[in-house]
Amino acid sequence: MAAVDSDLSGAEITTFSNSYVTAEGMLERACVKAEDTVLVTGASGGVGGALI
Repeated sequence: MAAVDSDLSGAEITTFSNSYVTAEGMLERACVKAEDTVLVTGASGGVGGALI
């Protein structure tokens, strides 16, 4: 484990990995493949941003 030098709080930093894991799980559950097109309608939040 390494220290993270950031102006963000620990809670804010934690949400990055949580958002990406959630986004990946959604893509896997939907069986999305590289040749598929995905419409992301809510890209203003953490999960939507991770999908983009």
